[in-house]
Amino acid sequence: MKRKVYTIVLIAFVFTAFFAVRPVYRLCLTNPVDGKTVKSFPIRNGEEFTIRFIHSVERTPWIEKFEIINDNQIYLKETVTFSFGAGLPTYSENFSFEEEGMTISDINEKMDHLIYKVGGVIANHTLVYRGKNYYFSDYIEPFKSAGVEVVRRPLYRFLIEEVTNIG
Repeated sequence: MKRKVYTIVLIAFVFTAFFAVRPVYRLCLTNPVDGKTVKSFPIRNGEEFTIRFIHSVERTPWIEKFEIINDNQIYLKETVTFSFGAGLPTYSENFSFEEEGMTISDINEKMDHLIYKVGGVIANHTLVYRGKNYYFSDYIEPFKSAGVEVVRRPLYRFLIEEVTNIG
């Protein structure tokens, strides 16, 4: 009987320790004003996501492609535009004309913070992740800021947040 109690206590301890220290990484769409996550997705090193929107001045599509690398950090890998003009990238050695637009590739720039102003009329900011479109305006009011970041949480905290956000 004593051995059974010790075994149960040991299993409970190992289980608790696993939940306390094992991290979970999430790609989060956040409200930068209060820091609250409004939508999140599981993410791993090597995965990619895209942000698409209509440029506010040129009124043409804009595509930014990102990859998660170096311990779950966001890196800008490529930008695709469909016109030249104010506020748009200029020529670089990694510039090419592709079927999907004018592409600047191999950027490899670490992005500490991604913040977008959610458009109210034209922009239609969209997160494309694992083949699905997630419209910023479904989660954040138009003309408000939206952040995109990778968040590291202990597994137990993530589970609590998921359970409390059900509904």
